Amino acid sequence: MNKRKDKRELITKIAKTFFQRYGYGKTSLDDIAREAFIGKGTIYYYFESKEEIFFHIAEIQLEKMDAKLELIFDDTDNYEEFLKNVIMRPLELIADIDSVVFDVKNTLRSTHAKKLEEIEQRFEDTICGKFKRAINIGIDRDIIAKDTDVQHLSVAILEVLYSIDHAQGKCSADIKQEVQLIIPYIRTVVDYLVKGILCK
Repeated sequence: MNKRKDKRELITKIAKTFFQRYGYGKTSLDDIAREAFIGKGTIYYYFESKEEIFFHIAEIQLEKMDAKLELIFDDTDNYEEFLKNVIMRPLELIADIDSVVFDVKNTLRSTHAKKLEEIEQRFEDTICGKFKRAINIGIDRDIIAKDTDVQHLSVAILEVLYSIDHAQGKCSADIKQEVQLIIPYIRTVVDYLVKGILCK
């Protein structure tokens, strides 16, 4: 790892720790620089602002989620179970996202709405992309009807999950507990949803 990347990751790690410990609003770039034993100017070399550090943290979380979702495609032999996993896994992964992302997201909503919307759209596009890929596998195997509108079905599945999982809309600090509580109920809905999608 080169020194530039190493320093950038150090700043990110300390910032995330401080956001969690003291809150985003009470954490300054001076605090982060002091903890990292660097000058404040060094932070500006890597990030334009405290907000940009947060967005970098959010990007890392998105990349981790995408990598974990990709692992599901290693085993598609039992297609029905595979499709259920593709639909359920994004919800389960919400519990793995650092709570600081949800806390800071609420703080920045009024001042950085456009940037947050871009990140949220990427989150949705990532999930929908996995749905579409999984559905196309089913179509290729004649398990799902050939005339299925893949785009429409993918978006519909996402909307069904969103309508049940209000935790995503609330983005609260207790989201991990909230998701864990509702997952069993969503799993039942997904079981019926998948049976309706598959050709019998």
